[in-house]
Amino acid sequence: MSGTGSSCAAVTPSFAAFRAVDSGRTIDQVFAACNANMFEGYGLHLLTDTARPFAYPLCAYRQLIASIAAMPHIEPVTLRELCRRPDGGPRVRLAIRHDVDGDVVAAERSAEIEAEFGVPTSYYFLHTAFYHGSFDEAVFRRHACMAHIYRRIQSLGHEVGLHTNALEMYQRFGIDGAAAVADEIAWMRAAGLDVHGTVGHGSKAVFGAENFEVFRGRRKGRPRDDALAQQPEPLEHQARHAMLHVLDERALELEYEGNDIFWQKRVRVEYGATRSVDGWRWNQRFDRGQPLPFCSQERLLSDIQRLGPGCCVVLTIHPCYYGLRHRRDAAPVHRLDRRPVVVHPDLGWRTWEPGAVVAVHEPHDDPRHERQTMHIANALGMLDVHDPLSPARLAAPRRVLMLDGGAMSDPGVAMPSSAPRLLETLLSARGERTACLALTHPGMGVSRLYAWLLFGLEHFKPTDVVLGITSLEPARLLPSLWSALEGLSWHHPAGACLVPGADAQAHHRDPSPGWRVRQQQRRFFEHWPGTSTRLDDAVAASRLPKVEGVDAESFLSACLARIASTCAAASARLHLALTDDARPVGDREFREHFRAAAARWCRGLAPIIDPFDAYDALSADGLEPLRPGGGLSIDAHRALAEALATSMRSTK
Repeated sequence: MSGTGSSCAAVTPSFAAFRAVDSGRTIDQVFAACNANMFEGYGLHLLTDTARPFAYPLCAYRQLIASIAAMPHIEPVTLRELCRRPDGGPRVRLAIRHDVDGDVVAAERSAEIEAEFGVPTSYYFLHTAFYHGSFDEAVFRRHACMAHIYRRIQSLGHEVGLHTNALEMYQRFGIDGAAAVADEIAWMRAAGLDVHGTVGHGSKAVFGAENFEVFRGRRKGRPRDDALAQQPEPLEHQARHAMLHVLDERALELEYEGNDIFWQKRVRVEYGATRSVDGWRWNQRFDRGQPLPFCSQERLLSDIQRLGPGCCVVLTIHPCYYGLRHRRDAAPVHRLDRRPVVVHPDLGWRTWEPGAVVAVHEPHDDPRHERQTMHIANALGMLDVHDPLSPARLAAPRRVLMLDGGAMSDPGVAMPSSAPRLLETLLSARGERTACLALTHPGMGVSRLYAWLLFGLEHFKPTDVVLGITSLEPARLLPSLWSALEGLSWHHPAGACLVPGADAQAHHRDPSPGWRVRQQQRRFFEHWPGTSTRLDDAVAASRLPKVEGVDAESFLSACLARIASTCAAASARLHLALTDDARPVGDREFREHFRAAAARWCRGLAPIIDPFDAYDALSADGLEPLRPGGGLSIDAHRALAEALATSMRSTK
């Protein structure tokens, strides 16, 4: 039989013998190939394409390990030790299992981080991976040099084992896969590696059976049963053949298979696995029916922190998901800070440099709070999808233009985890395909975001416009203030903007071709002009003095009214969102001043989306809505996106 995977005792296919020789390649050559391959598969350039998986920076793995090491009730152990004794008594035993499918460079870096914090883990090397070797016709050319890397990882206090892939050897290459597994185990041991266990690679959907079923007595979903399948059985799947139940684990001196821990009944197993950047498939939170089924690393760690005796934890790590690279010839980045900005020729005003790497490193004395994020700016200078104005996106029935200088412009959060990207997913999940265009940059105020509104209305034709408002809006709004802060003349602006008129209205001003020669030295203000009120306290002041004859609140209301009428003329629904990602999040008294001020500014022009109660709910659940280095956390971005989606569904 074929198609779904079946065994048939009447037909025993034949396979070529497995034969391996040394490829002669060096570690440097293998690592160079690994860096190039992993960049192509998971590199920074893919952060502009939401259809592909992405990786975390290596800094995020250090955060994970440092956090686990700091939990006194958690006992990190190898998977071998966990299978031997799942119950940790008063402590919770936790094993990290590395399935090294491709990124052996990130694997070595991860092992170094784990050794730094005294966390032993288990590494399973895939014998069909490019870093281990490759086939030249029927001969496997093994990279014997990699034994040095495997030994080094073992010397750092970790367990090493084999990530078995016998079924692919049978089905893809016509080679005796069981013999290959036995040969690789023997080679690893001869190279000085203490191999006591294996973990099967792939899944039944791919091969028609699980890779661990090459061992006698192994069936999916149950512990090894020596009464089962004592004779080899042929398997046919999609017209390809393999053999099951060939190898005897005891004869190979193997103690366990990695899935044994899930089949024991003594202790409950909590399980998590990485799937992409900020995407943990954590069994306590995973819900396949939800549009955002995966959870953040912070949420995972918060749940582990609250575990009590009577359970154990297994975390499956694919090192490729922590090996983000910004170049094909570079190893995974640990710490990098690079923030290139330009005045965009089409949008006006400062954006990120199109096509450039934007990297944000947030250092911290506590490694649990250190952060690293990287992006590539698109052609509009935005940290968003690569081609935001593609025909497919322009054809989406619902198109949301997002304008902000606050939380939605934060470069400290990976693009797939940002509120605009999550909002697109949430709205599309309700059956109406949605495309979101984010035109955002830190520090932009509504009088200059007006220029990007005009661009978006012309080129994106949105059905909805979301305008972010922060508590710093008065300072970001007034031309005399933002021009000093930006070093750009408001009389000869780099982009279109709104300026105050004698009639107390907001008037359109076109960009000036002479803006470059009118640039000036930037000046930074701590206080509102003519007062001792700090700029970040301005929203709480009972009354702000006029600046060069302009009342900030009146002008802000006039700008919002101009934006509302412009949206209405284009038949685009306007939504106003409180996107402050600083003081109002944690200071509830100040937050009330901000809410009251926002209501005065907006004057009922559009619904105000207020996510602060959702941030409070995160705090009550043990999650910080603010990152230690400033800006919203991953989970707060999710809360903001959910607040936006809920409001926008109700006002459609």
